[in-house]
Amino acid sequence: MNTYRLVLPLVFVLNSAFAFENHFDAQGRLERMELGPGWMDLHAQVKIASKNWSKIFEFQKKKVEFAEKDGKKNWGGRIGDGENIDVEVVQTVTQEATGLTFDFKTSALKDSDMEALVFWIDVPASLFAKGSYRTEGKDSSYGDLPAELPQNHILSSGKLETVRLFNPDKSILFLAQFGEATNVTIQDGRKWGPYFSVLIHMFQGTLLKGESTKFSVTLRAAGTPDQSVAEFALDASKPRYSVRGLGGNYCFSIDSPEKDATLAQLKPQFARTEISLQQWQPRRGAPPTPNAGKVPREFELMRQLAQKKIPFIASIWQAPDWMCQPIEVKEGNRTVKYTGIKPEVWPEMIESIGAYLLHAKTEFQAEADYFSFNETDCGAKIKMSPEEHRDLIKRAGAQFEKLGLKTKCLLGDVSNPRVPRSFIQPALDDPEAMKYAGAVAFHAWNTGTAAEYTAWGDLAERLKLPLIVAEAGVDSSAWVDGSYRSFDNAVREMTQYQELFAYARPQAILYWEYTADYSLMQPDPSAKSNAKTAETERFALQKHWLTFIPPGSEALTISGGKEHVMLSAFRKAGENGAFDYTLNLSNAVWPRKARITGIPPEIKALNAVQTTRGSLMQQLSPMAPVNGVIEIELPARSLTTLTTMK
Repeated sequence: MNTYRLVLPLVFVLNSAFAFENHFDAQGRLERMELGPGWMDLHAQVKIASKNWSKIFEFQKKKVEFAEKDGKKNWGGRIGDGENIDVEVVQTVTQEATGLTFDFKTSALKDSDMEALVFWIDVPASLFAKGSYRTEGKDSSYGDLPAELPQNHILSSGKLETVRLFNPDKSILFLAQFGEATNVTIQDGRKWGPYFSVLIHMFQGTLLKGESTKFSVTLRAAGTPDQSVAEFALDASKPRYSVRGLGGNYCFSIDSPEKDATLAQLKPQFARTEISLQQWQPRRGAPPTPNAGKVPREFELMRQLAQKKIPFIASIWQAPDWMCQPIEVKEGNRTVKYTGIKPEVWPEMIESIGAYLLHAKTEFQAEADYFSFNETDCGAKIKMSPEEHRDLIKRAGAQFEKLGLKTKCLLGDVSNPRVPRSFIQPALDDPEAMKYAGAVAFHAWNTGTAAEYTAWGDLAERLKLPLIVAEAGVDSSAWVDGSYRSFDNAVREMTQYQELFAYARPQAILYWEYTADYSLMQPDPSAKSNAKTAETERFALQKHWLTFIPPGSEALTISGGKEHVMLSAFRKAGENGAFDYTLNLSNAVWPRKARITGIPPEIKALNAVQTTRGSLMQQLSPMAPVNGVIEIELPARSLTTLTTMK
């Protein structure tokens, strides 16, 4: 239980900002600093490291209290494991002429032996690589911020009072200044992520029960961010891949108003549903129970999808107790407990799954295109070894074929794009398993790099199988505090889709989720009920993709661009043989201008639709290319679709 309380009569606010672009999340982490006409993305937060840096603790979601009064923002909560480290931390932030000042007060609830209480700052390597640093204090130094990760990732360490980081042309400065000299480390964090890090040690050692410590840090960003034109070249003569259909997951909360609203208004072209196997056959040896729990609604949903001719995946999250066993897996030096499938029940499990899918086909005229167990690589509910994943495809695929089902298995359906290829390698090496693999699939949670996305696309291309992003989303834990509803989350989702189009080359992307779980909608103030049927920016972004990238569209070749500004382009042949074209311009940062060359000469005008904060699918005046060139002003954090479609 969190014992920290803010006792003043304060107004509670979530995710507010001092100026337009100084942004904190619900845990008090600074995520963006105002910089000229734009901002700088970064992460700055308080952390506690246990001895030898074996564990790192920070504020936990939904366990932090926030309050604001007289221009001061306060976050308070407990940090630690409650055993070796248990402290209350109050973070107070004030905007001053000199920058953002963070005042920390830490009080020990029990004797807490720490390696360090750290104010940890990550700045983007994409901005500062090839730049420089300069420090002041007893151990002052200066040096380069390297272009590539060096063998020794510690760049500077010592007793300091000030740290300055400069980008390569010194047009941007990041400054951290401390209330008193302290130990500071500057490191190349690209060993772990795309950033340089400044670790400010606010306290080291043991803080005894009842003792407190205070520290102050001021941060400032100065300069002008890149405002140059984003130049793109379109080559419409080189299609890259075709799109089978975009859509979403209908797995949890399928009786919510969002389910019907998204089916009617978004008109998805691909979907994914859940098989509640634990309700379908809860007892071993007993016949299935098709009317139990959520199962009838799943079958009705499958019927609805089939009537609309929407292809779908049917996936399992949980299995009944009689199929399951506890398992322990070595992960590095740790032993982690999961739920697995008993070896002796595999034949009965495969029969049960086949019976479910056959019941959907015979009784509801709905036949799943693909089948999977969800995220068995990480054991989200059920854990499988690489060999078990192979055997699932081989045994389930053979059973589906025996029953006369068209259903094929997904290869992968893994939790994120960073999952090692070794998880699917046994299946890849087994021709019998690959006979039943109908598509390659991964989930895009927490996003991937261009190289990681490209590797999945290359694999699918080599196997001549479609690539499906079975769950698109940027934060798999955003349901905890509801942060998936934020506009910032919408911008990140927009960028993720553009990156998937650019690098992964998917034939289908399924958003998580089109129901009340990760809802795209909000309560309609004009409605009599509290049903969530009013559209949001996130809903509008999905509408851009689904409306203007119809099934059968071909992705076109794009070159050029700027960081945070992306272009995707598609065409689809019409009934008369002429192509309809769609260009999607996303801008994840401050206002920018974009210029596109290579517009096909047959395009005389492009209709324009734009979504930005508070403005959904706004129709703009049509644009006419001049000598195959379009120039357009892009608002901050916006998606603009230019299309020949009406």
